[in-house]
Amino acid sequence: MNKMIVLPFFIMTSLLVMPLLGGEVSPFVDLSFDNALKLAVERDKIVMVKFHADWCHWCRQMDEETFTDPHVQETLRLFIPIKVDVDDRQGFNLAQRVGVSALPTIVFFDTRGNVIGKFEGYQAPRELGDILARYGKSETVRG
Repeated sequence: MNKMIVLPFFIMTSLLVMPLLGGEVSPFVDLSFDNALKLAVERDKIVMVKFHADWCHWCRQMDEETFTDPHVQETLRLFIPIKVDVDDRQGFNLAQRVGVSALPTIVFFDTRGNVIGKFEGYQAPRELGDILARYGKSETVRG
C-alpha cells in the first residue's frame, strides 16, 4: 500500500522540482499550424509561431534565454504558441507562404490565419516581452 503512495508522490515531486533545477519546460504547444488555428478560434487567442531550425544558433539562443524567462512564459499564456521547423516540409511551405527570410522569425496570426505581425532575428526577453504584451492585449488584431 505504501508503494502506491510513494511512486505518485515521487513523480509529482520530480515534475515540480525539475524546472527549479534547470529542467527545460517548453512554453510551446505541440500542435500543427492548422490545429493551432482551430484552437485559437475556440479560445479566441492569437497564434504565435516561432520559425526555427535545429542548426540555427540564434534560434537555440532564444530557446535558452528568451523563452525560459518567467515574464515571457507568463505572457505567452495569452497566445497559442507553436514552433515550426523550416527544415520540415510543411514548416518550409508555411515559412515561404508568409515570407520568412531569416531565422528565428516570430509571426503572429489572427484566428483567420492572417499575418498580423512579423519579427525577424533574435529577440531578448525584454524585447519579446514588449512585443507579446502589445499583441496579447490588442483586441483589434484578432480576425
